[in-house]
Amino acid sequence: EIPRKQVPLLLRSFRELKKKYPDDLLVRHGEKKEDTKRLINELGLTNDVVYYGYTDEADFPFFYSAADVLVQPSSEEGFCFPVIEAMACGLPVVTSKRGALPETLAEGAGVLIDAPVHTPEYYDEFAHQGVRLMQDQEAHQQASTAGSAHAAGLDWLGVAQEWGELFEREIRFYSEIAGGLALRTPRRYYGAMDLTEHRYLLLLEDLAPARAGDQVAGCSAADAEVA
Repeated sequence: EIPRKQVPLLLRSFRELKKKYPDDLLVRHGEKKEDTKRLINELGLTNDVVYYGYTDEADFPFFYSAADVLVQPSSEEGFCFPVIEAMACGLPVVTSKRGALPETLAEGAGVLIDAPVHTPEYYDEFAHQGVRLMQDQEAHQQASTAGSAHAAGLDWLGVAQEWGELFEREIRFYSEIAGGLALRTPRRYYGAMDLTEHRYLLLLEDLAPARAGDQVAGCSAADAEVA
C-alpha cells in the first residue's frame, strides 16, 4: 500500500462508520499487503473489507455506481483519477484537503476534510461525513448532481488544447525577448509550472535554424521532446 493513500486511516474510519451501517462493505482494488491484512484483523473487519485485486478499467463504472460514497483520505495527491471517475458516476466523495484534491473535487460534489492528519479527529471526521452523506439523501443527490456536471466538462482534447496554447504563448514570448529573432521551432523544451499561482517557466535549448513558414502550432512529436 502506498503510504500517502492512508489505508490505515481509511480502515479505522470504516470501523467507525460500521457502527451506523453494520452491513456495509469496504471495497478496494489492488494488492492487499501483509501489514494491511494484520490491521484488518486487529480492527475486526475480516469479513467487511473486500479486495478485488487488479480490476479491468472497463468494470470501474460498475463499482462506482454500486457504492454509496468514495472515501479518498490521501495525505497528498496530484490530479486524482478516482475522484474524477467517482464524480462521473454520480458518486459523492469524501476526501482530504491536501495536495491537488481541493482543485480536483468540484464544489458541492462532496466534502473536504481539513483536520490534522494522523489524529483521531481526522479519521472520525471521515467516518462522520461518510455517514452524513449516506443518511442525508438530499445532500447525497446534490453532491451526485454537482459531481456529474463537473466531470462532464472534462476531456483530454480540451486539456491538450490548453497545453498547446500555453506552449505556443510561452515559446513566442521567450523567442521575442531573446533578441527579436524569428520564431524558431525548439527541438527540446522543458516546462515547469506552478498551477496554483499560474506562474510558468519555459526554458528553450537547441533551437533549430529558423525556416520559412515555421509555426509552433505545427510542432509535432518528431520536432520536440517533452521532459
